[in-house]
Amino acid sequence: MNWRQKCLLGLLPLCWALASPLWASTALKTDEQVMVLPAVAHDLSGQPGRVSVTLSVWVYETERRPGTTRLLARYMGTPISGLNNAERARLSERSQLFRVDSERGKVVTLALPDGSQHTLPPTDASGRSSLTVTLPTASVAQQPQPLPITLVTTSSHNSPAGSLWYVPAQGLSIISDIDDTVKISEVGDTKKLLQQTFLQPLAPAPGMAQWYQRLTQAEGAAVHYVSSSPLQLLPLLSTFINEAGLPPGSLHLRQSTSWRTAIPPKGASRIHKTEQISTLLQAYPQRRFILVGDSGELDPEIYADMIKAFPQQIDRIYIRDVTQQPRSDARYQAIFKDLPANKWVIFAPTGAPTE
Repeated sequence: MNWRQKCLLGLLPLCWALASPLWASTALKTDEQVMVLPAVAHDLSGQPGRVSVTLSVWVYETERRPGTTRLLARYMGTPISGLNNAERARLSERSQLFRVDSERGKVVTLALPDGSQHTLPPTDASGRSSLTVTLPTASVAQQPQPLPITLVTTSSHNSPAGSLWYVPAQGLSIISDIDDTVKISEVGDTKKLLQQTFLQPLAPAPGMAQWYQRLTQAEGAAVHYVSSSPLQLLPLLSTFINEAGLPPGSLHLRQSTSWRTAIPPKGASRIHKTEQISTLLQAYPQRRFILVGDSGELDPEIYADMIKAFPQQIDRIYIRDVTQQPRSDARYQAIFKDLPANKWVIFAPTGAPTE
């Protein structure tokens, strides 16, 4: 065998590796994590006794990356050396999901309350995968909410990993923003927003939890939290909702891939909220909705577009005034000029609406 033949033989394994896609489907490794996103089941039109639900996951592997944490702290104007122990602990914990490698080509199987198991397509480059399935209504209705979505693993113990909410075809739904609507965030100041998110104890907006609880208890309202906060904050915000006494509900957060997009790029917030709210309204044409947001960004503009597109479904818009703009402000008069006066309410940030 001459040297050229030896070289060719030596290159064969490399050629084979290059010919095989790097994202070929593989099972989960022990150091890989799965986030199961909250899911909402809705009745299927034309298919009595069946509901539709979209299952979504994110597969990732955590990394230390202390440099990223230091960079994030510097971006907030607060170097790590200036943080106390509690702030350092919060920064490390809350930034962990921004310090990960998303895993491509991973296959995840989820089990649902009816006992069925569903294998999702291999994850994409961002570690995401989704699958829409149908279930018997009886398997999700008249059950304590939320219902568990279970991650099926090769071990003998499968544990609940996500939440499934069944929302019936008729009733009242609250679509609520989070930042500066039910949680003090100071969105208008980027550095303060990041400090509130990564360093400080999360603070609830006064009166909002009690108001939402009254609506859920008196009218059986379902709650959908639609926020431009990135997906990496899902565990943090889920804990906040519980500890603040807010009624539990589905969370619809913005897809994000790194800490650089913790603050949504220009236009991303409006696109995300419009898509998520439209999807909910289209899934529940017979439900009544109220939309609750704040004046800090574009909630008034987004909600005005929604009520014009779905006038029969949206009862009222509520805007928490964090910018000190009265109802007579030119902004509101332009946005809501074509709406009846009783369709939109501007309320003070010191408490919940009184009407």
